[in-house]
Amino acid sequence: GVGGFVIPFVNTDDRDPDRYVVYLEQAGLGLPDESYYREPGHADKRAAYVPHVERMLALAGWPEPAAAAERVMALETRIAAGHWDKVTNRDPVKTYTLVDREGLARLAPAVDWSRYLEGLEAPAHALDAVVVRQPDHLRSLSAALLEEPVQAWRDWLAWSVVHAHAPYLPAAFVAENF
Repeated sequence: GVGGFVIPFVNTDDRDPDRYVVYLEQAGLGLPDESYYREPGHADKRAAYVPHVERMLALAGWPEPAAAAERVMALETRIAAGHWDKVTNRDPVKTYTLVDREGLARLAPAVDWSRYLEGLEAPAHALDAVVVRQPDHLRSLSAALLEEPVQAWRDWLAWSVVHAHAPYLPAAFVAENF
């Protein structure tokens, strides 16, 4: 029930309506889209986001929530840099990159796709044909997985769990969640 750095879903193949394929959509951001991490008009939202993440992590008992919130923001900013903007995401040609498992491994060699499937409890053949909607995201993500500190990923995962479940947690989480 918690999102990750990609959103997998199954749909009919946009180029072959007689079959279903797995689609992989860019994800991993706590703010609405990549523009919130780079545009000057969203500076106030970025400034409010870090203390919000800190308070949520503190409520969850996560160690050093202020430093963790800074790492979450830095990591999400890096992830956002690999995201496509809204206009590019509406392009039906650019958002259709059909790959097989080997092509997926070439796009994101740092991701263990077999373990990813195990975690989803998906069949091994699920990634035999995949439409990657934003290949740049997978390339960027793969580099980030190798370059960013493990603690930043741990903080981001903790934040993702707390944020996703905030509506179901005690009142203090619900009140802080926005």
